[in-house]
Amino acid sequence: TKMSDYRIIGSGGYMSAWLPLPPPPFSITRTTVAALKTLKLFKDYDTLHMEKSRMDALVMERLTSSPHIADIYGHCATSIFDEAFV
Repeated sequence: TKMSDYRIIGSGGYMSAWLPLPPPPFSITRTTVAALKTLKLFKDYDTLHMEKSRMDALVMERLTSSPHIADIYGHCATSIFDEAFV
């Protein structure tokens, strides 16, 4: 998988959210269930960003029973793979 397989759907202070592009022959209207949140492409990586991402993942994991928190499917360094609310 490469970044050209995703489209950016939002960006905040230090993270960007991406949705996978549907592979042919699927329609663009296909329901997407997961999103990838990464450190912004042009942000310098440091331990503070890694800690913020770890805390985001921990909060999502601890509050997984809440309907107001996205389900988390995976976490690694400064990236989080979670439920997409689209």
